[in-house]
Amino acid sequence: MKNKKTFFTTAIASLILLLTSSCDVVDKFDTIDLNIPMSIDIITIGTETTLTESDTFCLTEFDLYNDNKDKMEEISFVEASYRTTAVSPANLSGNISVELKTEAGLPLFSITIPNDTPAALLNNPIKLALTADQINALNSYVSNLSNQCFEATVSISNMPGGEKTVTGVVDILFKSKIEM
Repeated sequence: MKNKKTFFTTAIASLILLLTSSCDVVDKFDTIDLNIPMSIDIITIGTETTLTESDTFCLTEFDLYNDNKDKMEEISFVEASYRTTAVSPANLSGNISVELKTEAGLPLFSITIPNDTPAALLNNPIKLALTADQINALNSYVSNLSNQCFEATVSISNMPGGEKTVTGVVDILFKSKIEM
C-alpha cells in the first residue's frame, strides 16, 4: 500500500512538473536568432596612386531580410570583413580602407588595413576590428528598422602608378531576433 501511495505521489508530482515546465519550453521557441549575411562587391579601377569607389546598398536587397522583416523584433551587428576576389597586377600593394556610412552620409565605421597586398586577401577575408563605439553606432542605426540603407566605400592608397584593378567584397553579418 505504501509503495502504491509513493508511486501515485511521484506520478502526480512528475505530471505537475512536466505540465508547468513545458510552458517554459514552448516559450523558448517564441523567437529565434537569424543570421543575415550581406556581401557588397566594390570594384576599383584606375591609374592613380589612390583609388576610391563606393556602393550604396539596402537591407531590402537581401532575400533573407525581406522574408523576415515583418517578424523582426531587433537586429544587431555581429561582424564585418573584407576580401579581394580579383586583383591586377598581382603584386599590387597599398593601404586598404573600408568605410561604412548611413544613407545620409554619417560615418558608422572606418577601418584601414595598412601596407597590405590585395592578392593576399584573395578569397581570404580579413576581419574588420570595430571599436565598441563603432559597434554601438551601427547597432543604434539599425535598431530603427526604417534605417535600411548604407554606403560602403573602399579606398586603396599608397600604390604605385599604372593601370590597376581591385575587386573587393565587404561582408557584413547582422543577427536578428525573429518572432515565431
